[in-house]
Amino acid sequence: MNKIFKIIFVFLFIFFLALYFSKYNSTLFENEVELTNQAILQYEKDLKSGKTIDSKNYLPPKKNYSNRASRLGTKASNLVDLLFHKFLSSFKQFISKY
Repeated sequence: MNKIFKIIFVFLFIFFLALYFSKYNSTLFENEVELTNQAILQYEKDLKSGKTIDSKNYLPPKKNYSNRASRLGTKASNLVDLLFHKFLSSFKQFISKY
């Protein structure tokens, strides 16, 4: 029974880490930087030509990349994070008694 608990705990911890770090995927940020660079070039071009400048025209629309799988993954990650935090708090209290 104890071995099964360890295996499940290790699996959940690895799953949590994978989901946690996947939230910070760099390719999305690289795409936003490229769009921003294009917007800056367009802004400078419009400024030189004397057009009316409105910041909304140069900001790319935000894309929503969420779907069922990503929402489920985020919920699972948050649940594992909560359980891990509670486990560590309980473990800390248990250790402090001795």
